[in-house]
Parts: sequence; C-alpha cells; structure tokens
Amino acid sequence: MHSLKLIIATLFVAAVLTACTKKPGHDFIGSWTAEGDDGVMTIERNGETFAVDMDGEQLIFVYSDGQLKFEPNGPQFGGVLLTYLESSDQIRFEMTGSMAAMGQLEGQPTQMTLNRQ
Repeated sequence: MHSLKLIIATLFVAAVLTACTKKPGHDFIGSWTAEGDDGVMTIERNGETFAVDMDGEQLIFVYSDGQLKFEPNGPQFGGVLLTYLESSDQIRFEMTGSMAAMGQLEGQPTQMTLNRQ
C-alpha cells in the first residue's frame, strides 16, 4: 500500500512539472510595438509553428536556434529573424538577405527593437 502511494505521488509530481515546463519560443508570444510606430505585431503559437500578424498580414514563422524565422524561399534568399532579448523583454526584428535589400530600396527599416505591449 505504501509503494502505491509513492507511485501515485511520483506520477503527480511528474505531471505537474511537465505541465509547468515552458515550450521553446514561449517568450515570443504576445503583442509587440516599435517605438514611434503605431503598428502592432502579434505572435501566437500555432502548433509547432508561430503565427505572426504584422498589421493584418499573417506570416508563419518556425522556431530554430533560439529565434523565430520566416524564410519563404529558403535561408539563402533571406527573410525575417526575430530574436528575443531576455534582459530587456524585447524582440529584435531583422530582415536578412534579399528581403533586407528590398526593404532598403523601399526605404523601410531593416532592423528594429520591439517592446512588449
């Protein structure tokens, strides 16, 4: 009887610890804004990916190497990287590759820091 109680207690503790474990990328979830810009970027978990809504346009990002990545044509062509800055609870937004070049041609910022709303 004593060993059954011990097994049940162990299973309960394991279940609680598993439920409390944060999934990779959890820090990105929420709404974010850039200083001086009234646009809002919202990030939600979508199964194994992340749905990122930027002013009504939704993009699907994947979590890899501590970053959220949007690379629609593969990493060689660039895309958008989101890096969570734990010390300040901010996100660094960075366009890369050809996407950064297009942004520069259009006069858009290719890097910015976003604050949690």
